[in-house]
Amino acid sequence: MASGLLLDLWKNHRPGNGFARKPLRPSIAAVAVVLALTVGYGPVRLYQVEGNLQPGPVIAVIQPDVPLTGAMEGDYDGGQLLRELKAMSEEAALAIPPPQLIVWSEAMNVWPLRNPEYFEQPFAESLFPEIATAGIDLPREEFIRLWDARRAGLRSEDAALRMWVQELGIPLLFGQDTRLPSTGEGQPVFERYNAARLIRPPGNDLLERQYKVRIFPGGEYVPGGRERFQPLARLSAHFSDYLDSIHEIRPGSERERFLLHPPAAAPSTAPDLPFVVSICAQILCPKSSGVFDYSEERPFHVTIASEGRFLRNRAQLITYMSQPFRAIEARSAIARSANTGISGFVAPTGALYGQVTNADGQYRTGLGFAEQAAIERFQERARTFAENPDCRAAGCSPSLELVERAVEIRRIRAEAGVSGFSVARIDISPHGTLYQRIGDVFPRFALLMLGLATLAACIQPQRA
Repeated sequence: MASGLLLDLWKNHRPGNGFARKPLRPSIAAVAVVLALTVGYGPVRLYQVEGNLQPGPVIAVIQPDVPLTGAMEGDYDGGQLLRELKAMSEEAALAIPPPQLIVWSEAMNVWPLRNPEYFEQPFAESLFPEIATAGIDLPREEFIRLWDARRAGLRSEDAALRMWVQELGIPLLFGQDTRLPSTGEGQPVFERYNAARLIRPPGNDLLERQYKVRIFPGGEYVPGGRERFQPLARLSAHFSDYLDSIHEIRPGSERERFLLHPPAAAPSTAPDLPFVVSICAQILCPKSSGVFDYSEERPFHVTIASEGRFLRNRAQLITYMSQPFRAIEARSAIARSANTGISGFVAPTGALYGQVTNADGQYRTGLGFAEQAAIERFQERARTFAENPDCRAAGCSPSLELVERAVEIRRIRAEAGVSGFSVARIDISPHGTLYQRIGDVFPRFALLMLGLATLAACIQPQRA
């Protein structure tokens, strides 16, 4: 309307005579009224929302800082990452009041955990094609023995995590690279999913998961299948490496509804609180973020992300600053845990608070991949030692030097990034929004009317 008014002003301008104001008065009045209502509606509704908020659960979000690049993923200690996450969670659990839910970030390539369906599968060549391409020449019986030993270790790690959650006494939500068995061309294969998994105390074998519903091309799958791009891959080594780095992740089909049980000290009449989970960039889109799901039950939202690819640059703000829109659209609080991103909370009014910060109070530094040079030096020395088997006999101490270089990497990473935890209470709004019920009806109607008006202007006969 404002743009149309400006166009009318331009068309009605008479050189030397100013504007022909009289015919524009209704348009000016209409635009002024609409702008006043638009500007005034937001503050009034936010004031009403703030007056009706109810205290919700206390949640702890844990933020690791692991930049993800081809230069260092293979050398990062996943076991150390798990120990750091547990240590931060145990410290967060001491908060007063204690958290009712602990949230870790989305799964990463260095993540040490695997899902039960994966490690419970017996050995089959089609399930582990990477063995066939590794040039390993062993009898099948030896492969079976090695895999049985490996899956026994994975089973033990999963049981240890469930036992740790039971001892902590607080439910844990975390991202997990999930591989489910399927049948392809008569042979068993794994289908890969990006999932969020919830473990409750006491630990049990019930698998509560949300699979990522919206999968993004170019990062999680190749549109049309990677086979059609193989001829191009042969022409460019860089494109071939890029194609190989894309994992074929399958989308989930349904939105899961999780329930957060009240703490033991709560009254027996305290209800379970529903919540939904979005993974990574799903938060950018209302439908994939869960804004329209279970709106009548008034769930709160949890979002997990791994933004190590951004290497602490300004792209961290893309998914973070979309959260206030989702919170206002759903009138729902959001708790967010992001690796190498920005973690914290969003109120149903869109207010951002409780960010994980470093010692200087920063929730993002913008320092980029500061540890890259140290990692490259580490890798160079590691290759040197590997190529000189007589190094130990010559009196050098590779293990000690590499440990010192690893300590240097961690020091630089700690100074450049942000890792830690934040514990805060979120508020619950008892009322939903009109947007949840009608979606994008208004903008679609406006787009339709604009199209009709444009069509009418195009076919209107020209006046002589």
